Amino acid sequence: LEKHILPEAIASGKRMVNVLSAGCSSGEEALTISIILREKFPQLSFNILGIDISDLVVAKAIRAEYTDYAIRFVSKDLLKKYFSQKNGNFKFEDRYKTGVKFQKFNLMDFNELPLTVNFDVIFCRYVLIYFDRESKQKVINSFYNKMSSSGYLILGNSESLFSVSSNFKMLHFPSAIIYNRRD
Repeated sequence: LEKHILPEAIASGKRMVNVLSAGCSSGEEALTISIILREKFPQLSFNILGIDISDLVVAKAIRAEYTDYAIRFVSKDLLKKYFSQKNGNFKFEDRYKTGVKFQKFNLMDFNELPLTVNFDVIFCRYVLIYFDRESKQKVINSFYNKMSSSGYLILGNSESLFSVSSNFKMLHFPSAIIYNRRD
């Protein structure tokens, strides 16, 4: 995202990026993406939507309070800037939540999600491993339909679109395999 996708977006003239964190759990991924955008790409506006099927984890994502373990990879400078300490935990500052939204939603109903934008990047990491092939195909086709023409799909390292969809081409990066939408 930081080294390839966002620089490419800027080079193509984009000024707004729309990102989906599908299966967002308690929000760490979506908030990390927002920090990357704020720190490294201040010229880009952004909307990040985190969705998950669990009421419990969506409520936790909205609260944005994390233990020492959850923020163990956050540098001291970023921790000081984006978090405050609360009840022994680290609370992501409300003033930095602009552009980030969380909501309960079932990926199997993704086509029904009322959206006014298409996503430039969809993160769906370590979620599809729990789906059978038919369900994976349904979700991936829904992603394709809600994605910009040059959109990217980022899956977990153990996940693949092999025998699931031919609507995406695989791209190899030094530390990841991601997918680019085919038209």
